Amino acid sequence: MLRGWYDAVAAVSTTQTVLGDKENKAKTKQFNSYNDNHVVDLAEIGGGECGEDVCNEVKCFAFAKKGDTPGKGSRGTSDTVCPATGHMIGFGNTEEECRLNNLGCRERGRPSDGPFDPKTGKGHVKKKKGDYHDALYNKKNRVDVLLHENTSAFSPVAATKIRRLGRKARSGIDRTAYKGHRPLSYVSHHTRAISMSIVKADAWTVFHTTAKIKSELCRLREGAGRAHRGGA
Repeated sequence: MLRGWYDAVAAVSTTQTVLGDKENKAKTKQFNSYNDNHVVDLAEIGGGECGEDVCNEVKCFAFAKKGDTPGKGSRGTSDTVCPATGHMIGFGNTEEECRLNNLGCRERGRPSDGPFDPKTGKGHVKKKKGDYHDALYNKKNRVDVLLHENTSAFSPVAATKIRRLGRKARSGIDRTAYKGHRPLSYVSHHTRAISMSIVKADAWTVFHTTAKIKSELCRLREGAGRAHRGGA
């Protein structure tokens, strides 16, 4: 999925596009110029409208949650709790929490107002620094949270970005290596590639998890069989 976004951005970019590497500490040091304490997934150097760097955080979560969260705000010393509304709203279980963790939020209301209630819009929410606090407030960079769910759906921010890149492709450079006899637009080509990577990764996750559980059940069955024969 991240490689798909890299291909989409690099195909129309007039500046350097760099992939982050959280596992390579030596390579990670170069990303301190974009954001301290958190490695950028995809950086567009000087790719902003005013020449600022663009930090892209690419995420993919499961759309469903085991439990329901009412979404009450600050409770004592705990952090803000986001509501789980995925059964009613697209990205209702994932987007708010993802934005809060990466972009942070300002303090809202007063402690005496009680916990924030999303149904009424009243209550207290504590200030929280996101993973990209340094990029936003110190380095004045732009941060795009490109969120997906395992259904291969695009969040509003991700959909807006791919359409913006599509407009750049129509009016400027497009290095996309299109394949097949049927012509596709830039947006169709790259959204299909990104969505396909999500679906494949999710399918492999299910396959490997199923195989692991099956092997564990087989071992238990073999152990039970030997114990039964020994007891007989």
